[in-house]
Amino acid sequence: MSMESNKMLIGGGRSREVDVAKALGIFLVVLGHCSRVEHMTGYIAAFHMPFFFLLSGFFLFNKEVPMREFVVKKVKTLLVPCMCFGLILSTYSTLIDWLRPHADIPLGLRYIGLFINMREYPFPGSLWFLPCLFLVEVILYGLHKVIKGKWAFVASLVLLTCLGIGLHAAYGKGLPWSLDIALLVCGFTALGYWVRNKITCLLPPWVYALLLGLFVFCVEVNMSESGFTVDMYSCRLGNYGLFYAGALLGIVLMQRVVMWLLPLKWLDFFGRNSLVVYALHYIFILPLSKLLDFVPLPPVLLSFIQAILIMIILIPIIRFINAHYKWMLGQF
Repeated sequence: MSMESNKMLIGGGRSREVDVAKALGIFLVVLGHCSRVEHMTGYIAAFHMPFFFLLSGFFLFNKEVPMREFVVKKVKTLLVPCMCFGLILSTYSTLIDWLRPHADIPLGLRYIGLFINMREYPFPGSLWFLPCLFLVEVILYGLHKVIKGKWAFVASLVLLTCLGIGLHAAYGKGLPWSLDIALLVCGFTALGYWVRNKITCLLPPWVYALLLGLFVFCVEVNMSESGFTVDMYSCRLGNYGLFYAGALLGIVLMQRVVMWLLPLKWLDFFGRNSLVVYALHYIFILPLSKLLDFVPLPPVLLSFIQAILIMIILIPIIRFINAHYKWMLGQF
């Protein structure tokens, strides 16, 4: 890694590597939601959200600020966008409910679910990551303030993970703001901070080939044993060991892909605006799916076409929001 790139990461400024990684990650989110092939969905879901939790940890502890100031900042940058875009998505879903002849969700209930944000309530599920990340970052920053010593911090992460697993095993239902998932993924975010300066470090090609084989093995066995694909929103992880191993292997492989994609400077746009893509892409999935149903192409190809079309459609929307409604992104 160059010294300039090092400074950008440690000092909290923008890093092209991180922007490209976010662009790749958000495309995988869109592709996963557009996927018409369950097996492809399984491979994407095995690591794409852990990848985002890891990226969110890159700058988590860079600046020592009081806990209250940190929480206020995270309310602005995570919860305010969640509410703004949640109102849009709740209205969209309510209109869809109104058009359906047999909608079983009372009109207006989605707006109440927006505040409760639990899986069993009619909340815009595509936004679950934002309040969950808020809890993750507040928990980790609080631990960082009170726990001194790296190994004591690691031990606390292990305890949090075990608590999350225990809650899910004993209770099984969703908790407000996806608290159960937050406990399970704190380790990914903390790991992101520890490996932030390794993002450009490359391994020998044979190592990536080996890791790819292990990744395929973990994903295939997990899907075969559990009978379903990983779905973090539903806290459906299958075998915990295989889930964590597959997620970490997938993240390392994505780091190699990020370095391949680094020359494509237009990816920076989507990386810088991944929040808007994440929040609004869901609106276009249903109408485009209906249109592409008539296109005689293989399902995998149709999935990629739909995801690319959504990214293109969102470009003017992103520019409009950045020009006139930056407060929706917590920038005020």
